[in-house]
Amino acid sequence: MDLDWKALATELRQARHEQMLTMNDLAVRSDVTRSTLHSLEQGTERSRIPSSLSKVEQGLGWPTGRAMEILTGKPTPATGGGSVSAEEIERSVSYAAIAVMDDMTSAQIKELARLAVEDLRRRGVI
Repeated sequence: MDLDWKALATELRQARHEQMLTMNDLAVRSDVTRSTLHSLEQGTERSRIPSSLSKVEQGLGWPTGRAMEILTGKPTPATGGGSVSAEEIERSVSYAAIAVMDDMTSAQIKELARLAVEDLRRRGVI
């Protein structure tokens, strides 16, 4: 099986930067060594899937299997069995924002919901 370690490296780096984490922060959060994380972010070719990969997925808040999706270029089947529309996601994000943030304007809530949907589309979730 051909695995795209460079694509994974790019996604890992991008996700870490988006979350404003240093390599040390993510290594600690993922319970892996900085050296392991550095190797993954360099796109070092490997003959097997390291067990640390699932730890890094968790550290980034990725769903289980996301790294394999990137490596293989194929989405893994959803485990929930249902589908959710962009409108439903926007509504859920809006309700959640209203519930926890009493100082957000309606424009800010709409933008938050739009960004959430945009991110899910970019990652191929919806």
